[in-house]
Amino acid sequence: MDINPLLMQAIAASGSGGGLSAKDLLMSQLDESDPTTSLLVNLLSQPSASAPADTHEPDEDDFERYQAELRAKERAAERAKALRHLRNTVDTLYAELEDLRARNDALAAAVGACHLCWGEDATCPECGGQGQPGHYAIDHRLFHQLIVPAVHRYKRETHLRTAPTVKPAVPTHSNHVHPSHIH
Repeated sequence: MDINPLLMQAIAASGSGGGLSAKDLLMSQLDESDPTTSLLVNLLSQPSASAPADTHEPDEDDFERYQAELRAKERAAERAKALRHLRNTVDTLYAELEDLRARNDALAAAVGACHLCWGEDATCPECGGQGQPGHYAIDHRLFHQLIVPAVHRYKRETHLRTAPTVKPAVPTHSNHVHPSHIH
């Protein structure tokens, strides 16, 4: 089988816009009795997975759509990043809030106060505004851990401020030797 005439017919068929495609024309000329040729015919008959379904030439609209898709993907990525940052911030703030609530509750228990309002909210569901320090039983362990060191510090500072200042002793005349008396 001479391949050149087949190629010439395929080229002519592809340019003429006739009913047969170049592939169909080539396949019709192959000898299918040969096992190798038969295999090639079967392979060529199957639709190609890599061939694009649309062979349309890209134009300005395609480019604009592509650019719009890129911008949309960039905005989505930015929103996802901002959302992750916001989630991290919320998680950090919530953890800090939980720590502060635990400290507040411990201090309120140490002084016997309402852990919600410390007696400053008449509408408080816990104490009705009556939970100022000393209203509830004091947690003695927390009192000694949190309050006693502050009381000791307060007493030291108060004592230092109210302690009389000691003035240096002024030498008396009898202790003082005037330079003119030295021989």
